[in-house]
Amino acid sequence: MSFHDGFRYQLPWKYGSNWNGFENAVLGGWQANLISTANNRTPFDVFYNGGSPTVRPDLVGNPFAGITTRYQYFNPAAFAPVPKNNAGVQLRGGTTPRNYLVGPHVKNTDLSAFKNFQFGEPYNLQFRAEFYNLTNTPQFINPNNNLTDSNFGKLQSTRIGSPDPVCLAVLVLLIKTHRGNGRQPLFPVFC
Repeated sequence: MSFHDGFRYQLPWKYGSNWNGFENAVLGGWQANLISTANNRTPFDVFYNGGSPTVRPDLVGNPFAGITTRYQYFNPAAFAPVPKNNAGVQLRGGTTPRNYLVGPHVKNTDLSAFKNFQFGEPYNLQFRAEFYNLTNTPQFINPNNNLTDSNFGKLQSTRIGSPDPVCLAVLVLLIKTHRGNGRQPLFPVFC
């Protein structure tokens, strides 16, 4: 399940009114945007390489008790390999249910503020300040779920593709008059 919410707010101060040029330049033409996202946690299996194919281990304790460090997502002592006979063959399947654990939540809030400056009839200059992951919350992927790994149960990395935390840009916008009232960037923007 996902939740996405956003809003755009054009600040009530407009160009014109009874303001002088300085007041228009400072207070007029502001817009604020906010986008919030929250995703449900992803279930995952715990496994180990105990033969072919890989199998789920035995659940022998509470995986949520005894967590000692910030990045230890679950208790690795709650899982144990399945017993084997003298020939090295597993006696049975593991007792850990399928998709027994769920990964961390994904929560993100992005904020941007735009300031439009009018100059000339067909052109606008737009200053943008965009703040990605405004709360600077790490977005972890599922922890290591391989019982035989030394990092078993630990959060090791964050999601790939997180943008730079802040982007400042200036655009020159050309106001279309022949095909509608939309605005198109005249020059590309790189953050």
